[in-house]
Amino acid sequence: MRVLTRRFGILKVPDELVWRWPVAMPGFPRSREFVLIDDERVRPFLWLQSLNEPEVAFVVVDTTMVAPGYDPALPEGELTCLRLNPGVRPVLYAIVTVPEDPRQAWVNLRAPVVLNAGARLGRQVVLSDERYSFRHPLWEAVEILSRHDQGWCDSQGGRLLCWSLPASSTRASLSATRSA
Repeated sequence: MRVLTRRFGILKVPDELVWRWPVAMPGFPRSREFVLIDDERVRPFLWLQSLNEPEVAFVVVDTTMVAPGYDPALPEGELTCLRLNPGVRPVLYAIVTVPEDPRQAWVNLRAPVVLNAGARLGRQVVLSDERYSFRHPLWEAVEILSRHDQGWCDSQGGRLLCWSLPASSTRASLSATRSA
């Protein structure tokens, strides 16, 4: 799939790297296909780039890196929608929001991005679980991230297939998320 994106220019994304959304992401009804982009300049964060709406891209982070013990109860209907069999753990990411003052950035643990790596299906799930916040301060998470010394993509049972973006070939930066 060849896609023109606002942040990364033209991407040629192999079909095996496409994440399909059975249900559109809230607020983005046309975005039903995404790719995870490994941009070494924003690690341990990834970009979740819509392949249907060139201007839509989110910075996401592995939830286990920002909230140790994060274990939300996912509604049965969501698991069915993502074709997750009982006992299969999904991969969970949180969307990062960076306001004008980056020190006030937060991650959304109340509505994680849930991925079924085997079926390449994804969905943002809004939880009823009040233990988790829509605005979990990122700086708390950064302190936790600074203590991690393992591979950033290996913490949920193996490295995901990501589209790798060399540092020299993109204009992307973490601060660009304000317009997403």
